[in-house]
Amino acid sequence: MSPSPPPAAATASQRSCRNVTARSINHAVDLLNNLQAKRDSKRQRHSPTLRDDDTDHDSPAPVLDAFIQAKGPNVVHQMTNFSLSEFNVLWSDLQSTVNRRWNNGSGRKCDVTGRDMLFMAVTSMKHCGTWDVVATMFAAASPTFSKRVITFLEAIHPHLKTKYIDNVGAKWTMEHLTSTGQRFANFPAALYAVDVTFQKTNAPAGTFSEKKMYYSKKHGHYGLKVEASVVPTGFAINVTAAVPGSVADIS
Repeated sequence: MSPSPPPAAATASQRSCRNVTARSINHAVDLLNNLQAKRDSKRQRHSPTLRDDDTDHDSPAPVLDAFIQAKGPNVVHQMTNFSLSEFNVLWSDLQSTVNRRWNNGSGRKCDVTGRDMLFMAVTSMKHCGTWDVVATMFAAASPTFSKRVITFLEAIHPHLKTKYIDNVGAKWTMEHLTSTGQRFANFPAALYAVDVTFQKTNAPAGTFSEKKMYYSKKHGHYGLKVEASVVPTGFAINVTAAVPGSVADIS
């Protein structure tokens, strides 16, 4: 009596077993272990019990405090161009505006404090070639981080423009520059000098003709241009709205 062939299912199973090697097993186990480690790490970050830590409640800027604790007070100047005392003065000036205009109303609230958001925003203004770079510094996802910073800047912009641009422009008139001996040496009749800053952005979506509007040949990047008018004392007295990078002259 001739032996019967093995069932089709058994044949398929044997083929699968031949494909499972020691190397593939080790790789699969390592992958699962890594995934489990990530899940365990997330559980540790999100404790099921409410934290009642006096440090968390007393500190108005836990992120800023963590940077200072790790690197010392000089880290504030390295990241923002402001010393810690200068940063505190800026925050004192903006605190009432932030409390009134930011993170209010209906909808989901940002879990970052206002003082920490100011620290993140000023750091972004110094270092933000791309959002990914600064977002990584604060262990945040780039889309979430950029949205938070932009929303925060929109909230404080009216106060900053009024106090640090409009009021300065009203102070440094041509008469005041003349009486204080602060006029330009080569162009004494000029009230201000004009220069353009360029902010790199991601390549915009859309057709080629739409995208190329934002490409600056001079800088070799997609971005936006802003024109600033600066008086001889170094203060900006006017800033234009941003225009696409291909615009040669901002009028």
